[in-house]
Amino acid sequence: MEGFAESLDFELRPFNISVKTISPGGIKSDFMGKAQMVEDKHYAEMFQKMLAMFRDALPGSKPEQIAEVVYEAATDGKEQLRYVAGSGCNRNLSAPWGCWKRKCSIAKLMNQFLNAEAK
Repeated sequence: MEGFAESLDFELRPFNISVKTISPGGIKSDFMGKAQMVEDKHYAEMFQKMLAMFRDALPGSKPEQIAEVVYEAATDGKEQLRYVAGSGCNRNLSAPWGCWKRKCSIAKLMNQFLNAEAK
């Protein structure tokens, strides 16, 4: 999406059309509580560890915090392509996806989980 948005921004800028991307961090919600989960007995233990990891470790931002950044991006009149929103994300946009991916809480937790499972 980053590459597509950047290309689209480049193509549309001469027509005074702006493209904006929002990279949110974790968001507080009851997604996992309301989602229908299908468990496979072969993965049950690993699946329960993953659920506990997300339930206990992610701080998450309120959806309203993300909405504020979306509103800012839509109304600020800047030719800024990338915006980050929420807790757990790097505000340094010099290398947006690489920095965001390494700094975001979800990515850190998933790496920890996958590394623990690989051992």
